[in-house]
Amino acid sequence: MPNPNTPEDPVAHPATLLRDMVRIRCIEEELADLYRDEQEMRTPVHFSVGQEATAVGVCAALREDDLVYTGHRSHAAYLAKGGDLTGMVAELYGKQTGCSAGRGGSVHLTDRAVGFAGSAAILGEMISVATGAAWALATQGSSRVVVTFFGDGASEEGVFHESLNFAAVHRIPVVLVCENNSYS
Repeated sequence: MPNPNTPEDPVAHPATLLRDMVRIRCIEEELADLYRDEQEMRTPVHFSVGQEATAVGVCAALREDDLVYTGHRSHAAYLAKGGDLTGMVAELYGKQTGCSAGRGGSVHLTDRAVGFAGSAAILGEMISVATGAAWALATQGSSRVVVTFFGDGASEEGVFHESLNFAAVHRIPVVLVCENNSYS
């Protein structure tokens, strides 16, 4: 579902935020059960259970044309940004109707219609991609913002430090969101 916020009402109602967090948790738990019981999903699946609040809170503050990039635990951010649930589920099953035409699986989701630019499996990979996208938007004079979500393990990668430094020096409109998932 697209972000219902407008420039006149930039903050979602707390009940809406709670509903979105519970919705994402229920979807993730159901998908986890199906993944375990059916054995029919055609991709390794990396769930973002416990990271719903971060994704919902950050995405509620974004405009529809702002961009989001994530690492491999991308479901919560994808759904919070308004990504199509049917397309995501079809992607997990390797269907042509999936959000990446059944070729990307759980870790390569995309829904450009709502500004979910993409996700990837390589640790920290999307940090530099998001920084580059934000730099491109800035050089075009755009007021859009780019957000990248990543786990705490990615903060140990050189690309994190390089991107943070580059963004600070050039005053790039990128928001780096580090989710502490206790892996690092």
